Amino acid sequence: MEDKLISAVDKYYKKKIEQSPQKFQIGLELEFPIVRFGGNIIDLEVIKKLSFFITEDLGFSKITLYSDKIPVKMENPLNGDIMSFEYCFSTLEFSLSPVLNLEEIVRRFWVYYEKIMSFLTKREHQLISQGTNPYKWAKDVPILQTDYHKVVDIFHKRCRCKGIYNIDHWASIISSAHTHVHLKVENFIEALNILNKSEWIKGLLFSNSSFWDGEIDPFLNMCSRDYFWQNNCFVSNQSDHPVVDLYFSDLREYYKFLLDKMQIFYVIRNNKYISLNSMNIRDYFKSDQVQGKIIDKDNSLKNITVKPQESDLEFFRFYFYNVLTRHGTLEMRSDCLQPLNDIFSTTAFNIGIVKNCSKIKKLLEFITIKNSVLRIKATKYQLFEKDWQFLNMPIKEFLYTFYDLVKQGLVERGYGEEKYIECLCDRIDKLENPGKKLVNLLKTGMNLNDIINMNNQRGHL
Repeated sequence: MEDKLISAVDKYYKKKIEQSPQKFQIGLELEFPIVRFGGNIIDLEVIKKLSFFITEDLGFSKITLYSDKIPVKMENPLNGDIMSFEYCFSTLEFSLSPVLNLEEIVRRFWVYYEKIMSFLTKREHQLISQGTNPYKWAKDVPILQTDYHKVVDIFHKRCRCKGIYNIDHWASIISSAHTHVHLKVENFIEALNILNKSEWIKGLLFSNSSFWDGEIDPFLNMCSRDYFWQNNCFVSNQSDHPVVDLYFSDLREYYKFLLDKMQIFYVIRNNKYISLNSMNIRDYFKSDQVQGKIIDKDNSLKNITVKPQESDLEFFRFYFYNVLTRHGTLEMRSDCLQPLNDIFSTTAFNIGIVKNCSKIKKLLEFITIKNSVLRIKATKYQLFEKDWQFLNMPIKEFLYTFYDLVKQGLVERGYGEEKYIECLCDRIDKLENPGKKLVNLLKTGMNLNDIINMNNQRGHL
């Protein structure tokens, strides 16, 4: 059974990788919270009008409709870029399709962003460049009434996010920047291992989700998205941290890890979504049939029996930060959304790591502490000299050495992408990321709305 499953997973994912472009292509997802001026709750009518603005004025095609025929997922037919509302109307996601260099993504993004912000600001709304929607009303915005979001909602309510915050749709509260890279099969594992081992450094430099309900919460540290990822109903084991500690020797070893951790909570039959109790991939394919619930037209649930089939691999989900996706890409999804002027810093940093991962691997070889432990250490509010004694060098010296290797990788690509990580020099000098900066400013008495407006300023990049 084990070998059969590994073969099925290998066939499924390798096919996806081989179908993707063989050159080093980059894709990007950026999720923005939407708020009304002053941090007030959004006017749903304004947001619904925005969806029609995206289709009618920006020329996007409708892919998915809300229950009252409002478009919630839209695609640019010219380049494949997608705009979508993420779980609810208070988060807008820009999904920018793969290209060879970051500059092309930057150009397309600013065209969309400026037009959408112009539309919103005329109606006293705005996108904000924060890694978390900080306002109390955020958790009360209703989820989207598409079939997919309905099965997610059913699952969340059946198995609520455990911990101090029992939030049904936590995924619509955290906002992130996801980098996708198309790699050849032979380059995938080395890049994956180095990205996992670099997560603590990224936590130090990019954490930007340090508060909830507008208050400083030391329990959630500077990166509350780590908390929500670890304490949710999707993970296979509550002891799992979204940063992987294992070092994989090859793809087969990675596939075994997938079998341990992959979960399924829905399938599609005859174009209908069927909600399941979350199951591990092994348990699912061992079953002759699985009980589920299908959503009827009146939103009532009816029992249905599902027979597992290999094509259901399309619906399995894997909740770790650096993963092989069902699109055949290596996805990096640990990064909080950054202040607007630094919005592409995470993507450029990830590209530089992947490009120069052999040299970065040598720099990190001496570190034996678990990746997840270092990530937790790196996202504390208060960091002391003793936290970095294992480096046997000053933390700033180490970070600059790492930064130089990332920059070297970007320079070698020859697209000028290194300019997008220049903001990190100031962060390294101060040992301060946007999350820690926000906390420090709140402690001085600065108003949260003023900090948000400051983070929304665009400079020359």
